[in-house]
Amino acid sequence: MLETLARTYFRRAGIHVQPQFYVDHVGYMDLLLDGWLLVELDGRHHADWRQVKKDHRRNNSSVVQGYTVLRYYYADVMYEAETMVAEVLAVLGRGKLPGRHGSRVTPRNLLATGSVEKPAISGLRMPARAKNLPHVTRDGPETADDGGR
Repeated sequence: MLETLARTYFRRAGIHVQPQFYVDHVGYMDLLLDGWLLVELDGRHHADWRQVKKDHRRNNSSVVQGYTVLRYYYADVMYEAETMVAEVLAVLGRGKLPGRHGSRVTPRNLLATGSVEKPAISGLRMPARAKNLPHVTRDGPETADDGGR
C-alpha cells in the first residue's frame, strides 16, 4: 500500500516511475524515478537494527553504482506527501550528477585500474579519547544489557 500510494503521488507530479527496479549486487529497489533516482520506502520492519544496517549497505552499493537514493518512511508518505514530492522534484530538477548511473564504477574496479589506491590501515591506532567508547560489532553496538563493555 505504501509503495502504491507513493507511486501515485509521483506519477501525478509528472514523474516517470518504475516500480521494483533491480540494481546489480543490491536487489530490487522500491521505485526508480526518471531513470536515475531510487526511492526506498520504509515501513515498521526497518526499525530493527539489522534491517537498518542492511538498508544502509544497499544504499551505499546503489550510490557506488551511480544512483542517487532517497528514503522515506510511512509517516512521510501518509502525512507529508507534499514535502516528499517537493524533495523528489528538487533532486530531479537538479539533475544527475556527473558520472552517475551508467558508469558502473565499483570499488574493486577502481582498485584494479589503479584509479584509487587501497587505503593503508594496518598501522592505525585508536585515539586516546576513543578508548572509552562502547564496543561495536557487525551486529551493532553492545550495551551493558548484552555484555558490552
